[in-house]
Amino acid sequence: MTRIHRQRHSGQSTTEYGIAIALIAVLAIAALASASVAVGGVFGSVNERMQAVVALTNTPTAPPMATPTPVPPVYAVGWSGGTGSSGLIYASSDGGTTWTGQLSLALAQFTGVAAVDGTNAYAVGNDGSAHGVIYATADGGTTWTQQLSVSSDTFVAAAGVDASHAYAVGLAGVIFGTGNGGATWTQQFSLTPTGSSFMGIAVVDASHAYAVGNDGYYTGVIYATANGGATWSQQLSLANGALHGVAVVDSPHAYAVGNDSYAHAGLIYATANGGATWTQQLSAPNYHYFLGVAVGDATHAYAVGNDGSGHGFIDATADGGATWTQQLSLANGQFHRVTAVDAIHAYAVGYDASYNAAVWSTSDGGTTWTETAMPNGTNAGLYGIAVAP
Repeated sequence: MTRIHRQRHSGQSTTEYGIAIALIAVLAIAALASASVAVGGVFGSVNERMQAVVALTNTPTAPPMATPTPVPPVYAVGWSGGTGSSGLIYASSDGGTTWTGQLSLALAQFTGVAAVDGTNAYAVGNDGSAHGVIYATADGGTTWTQQLSVSSDTFVAAAGVDASHAYAVGLAGVIFGTGNGGATWTQQFSLTPTGSSFMGIAVVDASHAYAVGNDGYYTGVIYATANGGATWSQQLSLANGALHGVAVVDSPHAYAVGNDSYAHAGLIYATANGGATWTQQLSAPNYHYFLGVAVGDATHAYAVGNDGSGHGFIDATADGGATWTQQLSLANGQFHRVTAVDAIHAYAVGYDASYNAAVWSTSDGGTTWTETAMPNGTNAGLYGIAVAP
């Protein structure tokens, strides 16, 4: 046993100091132990709490949920044949996987459609009694309302700039336009020769647009506006031909498609200077008739039509029109129009070998095309297709 020496200092011995310090240490340890037990019943020991704090601090934070990219709506229009025919409007909200009938209008025929955004679209055609009609939706197709009925005409195609500005063209060689979302439609231009018609229209921006058709029976024409439709000027006159479709790449670049009526050849024209000049890119023989064209991007485009013998085809370019290659040919069936989302996603419409209204879609740039028959589309065809930008 260690002996403690006693030594006087300020009235207290070294032994007394040692005992006091020892007592304080024992009491402190007891207090901490007691506190640990008392607190541990609810929160755990101080050490455990520290470990929990460290664990929480080091727990990785889950990344924020990504906002799903909205799928733009796609609209397809046409009509059913036979007794009791009806104008048909279909829509898809899942990229063409499923289609829903939105409108069936007795006796009518819808031939063109334009989608300007996620909720606004226009459908054009005739009401079955020699009246050209324009219908519109402002709620994504839940409701369609007639905006215009014009006697002795059939509207064939439409194009939209935005929710307020749109065009419609027709078989009487007329161009109509609206600047207030269809509250009023005004005739902007008309071709005068008998048998004239405009078959396609495409917009560049709020000021610029192209319209294609024929001036008389065998003269294909391209007209353009640079002031929102206040005036239209002829850019091309194509002898012995007809033009049916037009699509815009960007401000200076566009395509127009049709056929040479004498040579029975499908024709593709292009401009790289806003229509100052149009150059023939392709003359496809063997009764190829191009009816529609769509642009995916600066280098990719699609053209559809038929060969006059019940064989629909889809051609495509991946080099800005320098070469065009056939991607699909139907043994029986027709293609009428085409639209593209981008370089690899596109839709074509027509009818299949069983005369069912159908949409063909590709998601790989046209390597494969998949047919989807429309519900209640028996003995029917589709003549217009549009995807919202």
